[in-house]
Amino acid sequence: MLVAAVAAREEATRRHVALSWQNQQRSNQEERMCSVLLDPLRATASWFLDNQDKPEQVVAVAQQFHELREVMSTATRSESVGQLVDKLLAATDETVHLRVISTLRKVFINYNREDLAARLDERGTGETSDH
Repeated sequence: MLVAAVAAREEATRRHVALSWQNQQRSNQEERMCSVLLDPLRATASWFLDNQDKPEQVVAVAQQFHELREVMSTATRSESVGQLVDKLLAATDETVHLRVISTLRKVFINYNREDLAARLDERGTGETSDH
């Protein structure tokens, strides 16, 4: 019975890690895609890598990516720096969380804002702050 419970716990942990990894991969792909779509040259080059047998379509594809950038650039992210920092501090990935705290602490101390550095310790995980 104990062996079955340990095996079930290990399986649950494996599933959680796999799901977390898949979510991070998806997020990374989305960020890369946004970057590519906002750069028509890179987007066209990426398309051409997969379609080298269609050089006659490159100009049309480049024009489409250029038009797409114009449409997408008006829909750029409207989140504030504070919102992004809050999102990073609430990250479920402990490595990201600790790195952000460490970096912010160094910046705050460098600018003689020990009060803000101390608030990072009080922050805990996932709390939001006022901006």
